[in-house]
Amino acid sequence: MFVPSEDIYPLQTTNPAFSYTFQTLLGAEYGIIIKSSKDQLFLSDFNLGDIEVLEFQFYLVAGDLATNDIKLQATIIYIIHKLVVERENIIWYICDSADGRGAFRARLFDSWFRKYAVDGVIKMDGSMRESIDSENDLYVSVVINSRNPYKDTITQIFYGAVNQIDFSKNPGASL
Repeated sequence: MFVPSEDIYPLQTTNPAFSYTFQTLLGAEYGIIIKSSKDQLFLSDFNLGDIEVLEFQFYLVAGDLATNDIKLQATIIYIIHKLVVERENIIWYICDSADGRGAFRARLFDSWFRKYAVDGVIKMDGSMRESIDSENDLYVSVVINSRNPYKDTITQIFYGAVNQIDFSKNPGASL
């Protein structure tokens, strides 16, 4: 299913490119930052041709959080769909766990993804310990186009990375 543009909140483009803000009907303002991060990701040594690896950040700027807002959900999924299906980019994100709610955020985003059942998109999920001294887990996801010519390799590398990173044995490890 593709989310029609009329079902989303109006997006205001901000600087840098691929960054947006939008305001909900209840007055909350959200920000979205999409930035190139090929050098920071587990795919840094892999030649992806013209395909971009993008980091997706979504955050509340002002107002009250309302994760049950259907139009909010549709707006987030719409942007991801545009970036992955139309441009065949790779998107990755980490659910913030600083407040101990990373698992909740991962489940919430997963439910949005299932609700809108985005055709042509594969979502992979994993988790790992945030650091050697931390009790927090990082919940990491990668979203790719199902027609991506590198999908098998990306899948193998992603699951290999999240399953192999054990900060207790390798304190310098990072995505």
